[in-house]
Amino acid sequence: MTSSRESTLELCVIAEQGCAAADAYLKYMHRAGLRPRKILVTGFSGSGTGTLLLRKLFGRRFANRLLLVRWLRQFRNPNLREICSSVQQQFAFELDWPAPTDYSRYAADVEHCPAFDFFNPLSQELLRDQPCQTFLYTCGGRVPKGILDMKGVRFLHIHPGLLPQVRGSDGLLWSLLLRGSAGASCFFMSPGLDTGALVATREFGRPHLSLPPASLDTNLLYQALTHCYDPHLRGLLLVQVLTELLPTLDLRDLPSAPQPNGQGHTYLRMHRDLRDRVLRALVAGAPLPPAGLAAC
Repeated sequence: MTSSRESTLELCVIAEQGCAAADAYLKYMHRAGLRPRKILVTGFSGSGTGTLLLRKLFGRRFANRLLLVRWLRQFRNPNLREICSSVQQQFAFELDWPAPTDYSRYAADVEHCPAFDFFNPLSQELLRDQPCQTFLYTCGGRVPKGILDMKGVRFLHIHPGLLPQVRGSDGLLWSLLLRGSAGASCFFMSPGLDTGALVATREFGRPHLSLPPASLDTNLLYQALTHCYDPHLRGLLLVQVLTELLPTLDLRDLPSAPQPNGQGHTYLRMHRDLRDRVLRALVAGAPLPPAGLAAC
């Protein structure tokens, strides 16, 4: 039930099923006594040749359900769930993702759109028709320039890395390697990659990992940090922005500033060999110097 102390934000959350960040945002807002005006629940996205073929054969709605089941199956691994619990020990509560989410707990208005696609004209029309035109982007593919350029529409996003220094993929790992600290950045999206006007940034230090180095499975640790550690950082920054910087309940009033031109780099997904060295150093408590890049 809605608490009498809760406040409703002029915000529409686009929550993709299977997205850990979306789940974290909703839980952190709920704990802070904040509710979005609406939640648009979209189907699992994913990409790749196999995904596109599956959607062509079975249609987007049914294909997305199959893809979501396949995606979540990996998290039934008891070893992975144990590591997920370990990496969350430093936080006030544990995300129980990927358990099913009761979206009605977090907003009075919930609309399910399993076939949603940012590039589909019908989905674009759905966004245009929303009474609230400030959207929280969680995950689910690239947002086309045509949507970002629509009058009155704003997309808020939290990137797992310090902007403008660390743009692109694997922002958590690149931030740890290059700066020795995990980071997150809240900004309004623009057509460029992680180039929109900045609202706030924050660095969190290194994750505290109590795992046995000898039996470390780096693939499982990477999944745990991506889906059960990084979402906490994003949720913490979101609530900080909403409680400290938002002068009203309308997110269009959030102060922001353009990112400095010519600063920072855009990084691709970290190579597995370098990724594993970073993860092993984290577990061992060893330094993470930028010089590691030259040796990869």
